[in-house]
Amino acid sequence: MGLLQRIIEPIVKRYYGGVTTQSLYALAMSLNSDEGTLIEITPESAHKLNTVHACINLITETYSLIVPEIKYSDDKGTFKDTKHDQNVLLQREPNNLMSSVEWRKMMVADMFLQGVGYSKKVINRRTGRPIAYKYLKAGTVSTFYDGENNVEYYKYTSGKVSEIIKPKDMIVFSDLFGESRIMQNATTLQEYDAVRKYGRDMFKNGSFISGYIFGDKPLSAEAGDNLLKAFKNRTAKKETPILPHGYKYEPLQHTLPMGTAGYALAKSTTDRDVCRIFGVPPSLVGVSEHADNKGETDFNTFLSTTIAPVCTLAESELSRKIFRPVKEDNYFVDHNLTGIYRFSMKEKHESYRIAINAGYMCPDEVREELGMNPDPNGNGKVFMRQLNMVPATLWDDYMINLIAKKTTKNDTQDTKPI
Repeated sequence: MGLLQRIIEPIVKRYYGGVTTQSLYALAMSLNSDEGTLIEITPESAHKLNTVHACINLITETYSLIVPEIKYSDDKGTFKDTKHDQNVLLQREPNNLMSSVEWRKMMVADMFLQGVGYSKKVINRRTGRPIAYKYLKAGTVSTFYDGENNVEYYKYTSGKVSEIIKPKDMIVFSDLFGESRIMQNATTLQEYDAVRKYGRDMFKNGSFISGYIFGDKPLSAEAGDNLLKAFKNRTAKKETPILPHGYKYEPLQHTLPMGTAGYALAKSTTDRDVCRIFGVPPSLVGVSEHADNKGETDFNTFLSTTIAPVCTLAESELSRKIFRPVKEDNYFVDHNLTGIYRFSMKEKHESYRIAINAGYMCPDEVREELGMNPDPNGNGKVFMRQLNMVPATLWDDYMINLIAKKTTKNDTQDTKPI
């Protein structure tokens, strides 16, 4: 009942502005359709819904564009460590079955679909260093609590293989509370699938919405369902329906094909609900009426509100799991999103010009971000800075010297012989 109300409400409001959802208790449709059953929502079944798949695909593809870097901080500043042994695993091949891109996409996909993504650190016994990150499929890992030692362990089970993994040896990308967004929003996704099935029935039957029933007295949910069933059964038998006292049947002025009216409106609404679940602007998966010129803004918002938190979570987990305690406490993993924000060519070049003039980027760094080779003459490594600015600590001295120079100049002019 709620689903039908949601489908027809925009149509009713369009043709009969005074009719509210509260007074809309049943629909009169010239159709005979079977009562469908809602699908059982699981991460696997939900991923087959096209908008869910589109959202997950966009998130993982975007995250895969951002290459993680290993950096360290000391008294002199923050620097990249391009020779660190974990660079190979993070940037090229975390295990012999996956590339870095595939591994990071699967970890994030599991986080959004299952609630948690798992990978086990494979340790070199001689050096004690990670030599691989073994991706563990969703559903093969469970947790259990060791009350005696007050420690929570992970248990990996696949076929006849079973293994207990210590927390320090498991890389975990976890969503809020480790709960799947799919299961948290199962009702919304069931409704999404119901709308799709309902729409297919409408297209198949060539059905039309012919009118609606309304009244000035409230009905219980059970009474409303009974009214709808009685009305549909009588119209199917070409009999005159009998309505309760105070209720009227109002035909629409124009019968509306379900496929081009209510279904489209309802699907758009459920598409937006799915986008909300995953934090994806609807325009980025083709379910928005936004103008094309808003695409860059929506994508930049998506980076800031959805992808950046994923990067922060990955940075935190990797930084505390892949580096040596104490010896590498100043090391961390960093994702640089700057290069994938979308700007016009003019805006991008203007920002680079400001960066070079301000002295915090050299031309070769700009050329690298633009995919160009360094200046062959070596001049691109030189940092430049405009000279028309004075440090705040020298303002007083600068003004005193400036006034002194002007005074001396004036005194010289006054004593010049005629």
